[in-house]
Amino acid sequence: MYSRSGTLKFDGETYTESIEFGTQNQSPFFGEKAVCKIRFEDNKMYVSGVIANNISYNEVWERVE
Repeated sequence: MYSRSGTLKFDGETYTESIEFGTQNQSPFFGEKAVCKIRFEDNKMYVSGVIANNISYNEVWERVE
């Protein structure tokens, strides 16, 4: 497991993260941006985007009540 984080911006559709810190070997991403589209449907959030060096990713998050 690893994580990255930093300054975030969300305009209701596009999520942009300026990566400032992270765990383990994530330092090559510091100073880069992750840009993704977010879509909400029922209890799910769909995230797809690109992080530095054109690494694409897709995630599905589900709210559990």
